[in-house]
Amino acid sequence: MADIVKFSREELEALFGESAGDSFVAGLLFGLGTQAIGSAAFSDWLAVPGNLEAALAFAARCGAYTAMHFGAFDALPTIDRLQHLVPETGRV
Repeated sequence: MADIVKFSREELEALFGESAGDSFVAGLLFGLGTQAIGSAAFSDWLAVPGNLEAALAFAARCGAYTAMHFGAFDALPTIDRLQHLVPETGRV
């Protein structure tokens, strides 16, 4: 039986939800890609406590950033933009 990972959620003011899911997936893939996680090493990576949680938290920040801004492309996060997002409040 697989472990269940639970996250707390922060309230934020969503202005435009279009592309927020795309940003979440892109953030997750970016996070995995920057760690050079290949299919052969993925199980080992998942076994390390905190890896999955950190990757999902980054992905959630990407989706939250997009939801807080107008426009499908203008609202896409960059590393610089995410550094200004305060995790505790969901604000920039």
